[in-house]
Amino acid sequence: MDTYQLFKKLVWVRLALFLLALSLSFYSLWGLWTLSSIVEQPEIIADDLRLPKRYFQQSSHFYDSLGGGSLALKSGVSEPTLPDLRREIVYYGLNGRPDAKVDGIVGHVMLAASEESKDVREGEKIFLQVQSKSGALSYHFSPNNEVTPLSFELIPGEREATFTLCLVDDDGVQVKEPQELSQFILKKQDPLRARRTMWSLGNFRVDGGLFARQRMRWFGRDCFFDQHGGQEFEQYKNRQRIDVQDQNTPYSLFVSEGDFLIWKDDRWQAVLDGERTEDYPLLVLSKVDDRVMQFELWSEDGSIRVSLNLMRSHDSWNPKMVERDFRYVGDRTRSQFLLEIGSERISVQPDEWFLQTESGWKKISTVEEIDAYVAGDLRGALLALEGQNKGSQGQRAIKAHVFNPTRTEIYQILLNQNTAAKTVDQETFESLSSVPFSREMIEEGADIGELKSEEVQEELEKRLPKRRKRGLKLPQLVQGTVEESSE
Repeated sequence: MDTYQLFKKLVWVRLALFLLALSLSFYSLWGLWTLSSIVEQPEIIADDLRLPKRYFQQSSHFYDSLGGGSLALKSGVSEPTLPDLRREIVYYGLNGRPDAKVDGIVGHVMLAASEESKDVREGEKIFLQVQSKSGALSYHFSPNNEVTPLSFELIPGEREATFTLCLVDDDGVQVKEPQELSQFILKKQDPLRARRTMWSLGNFRVDGGLFARQRMRWFGRDCFFDQHGGQEFEQYKNRQRIDVQDQNTPYSLFVSEGDFLIWKDDRWQAVLDGERTEDYPLLVLSKVDDRVMQFELWSEDGSIRVSLNLMRSHDSWNPKMVERDFRYVGDRTRSQFLLEIGSERISVQPDEWFLQTESGWKKISTVEEIDAYVAGDLRGALLALEGQNKGSQGQRAIKAHVFNPTRTEIYQILLNQNTAAKTVDQETFESLSSVPFSREMIEEGADIGELKSEEVQEELEKRLPKRRKRGLKLPQLVQGTVEESSE
């Protein structure tokens, strides 16, 4: 028999076996169906169902007498244990805000799930609430620190804190197991990394570039207020001025080392006497030198501290512009001098002010213009005439001082008659005596040469019309422009 015939025969044998198995299965199912139709099914009546009177055949005394052993029954109620809060509590370190008004050592903690934060004094008991949502537990500070079964205390440190956990069961018994969860140590964490969110002041992200985004510039001390401030602007004297180019309203800050500023109403503000600062971000000027201001910025709760630096900007204005633009020609009258400013000759009086604008030097002649310059709304170099000087050899000159556009530098200028103006040092400038007002402003017969400068000023105060002083120093103020209107 060849291979093909053998293969064909095997196929027929397998087919026959399959048909036989299929037939047997069919007859088996048919037989079961026929049998179920023959057997009578009893009717089940629900009312006849009765539970046995007793589950156990022995008396209760028999079961009570059973001892322990490996087969003894145990209660299904588990004993309470301490929760693991080592990942639920975050320690941020000590609250170092310099305005923090708390007693003792204070540490700052946050609950990770709820992101609730709190200042905690050493030894203070803090109660917690437990909430369950979708099977997950979250921990919260108890409102008003009301008593709950779960609480903790801590011993805060600079780099770590020791936490002691307390849980009381329904019977008032303190739960102490597991012991490793009853007391544990947590290292100080970076608040910004722990929260995984950015800290912002309004629209400004807080990081090392905060001052640049707020367009803050520092040029130095405001010399104008040092020279002309008077009592009205006493609080601005000998302070560093910071200009903030706010998009809505630019403003200036006057600070000295150790001063506080708060972020309020979307801008930095000086702290008023008696004003509460704890509810606002706090900016502290910690150090000032010739090149940089060093600040510490604190969040409201004291958990975040950011170090910030503000570099000093420099004004490129050159006083040589005054030497080029101003020349003292001579006396027009006894009370007026003749100056050549650029290509124009004008008559001036002592104590008049000239502001450098884009179109040239302009005399400030109204109270409104003075107010605008004082407030910083008018900007530019300012030249203030002081008085006439007569040297030992009879040469005439006018003394003046000039503020650069940022008002952080003051230069002493001598306008010599028929010669170029020149800048002199402070010692030379102060050594020159000057007559602040002209003869005509004194009664006839008074010899100005016989009066000292203090006497001249006293005599003039008696005769000058009433003036609106505004707190600015009268001798260096623009004379004739701040007089009260007779109306």
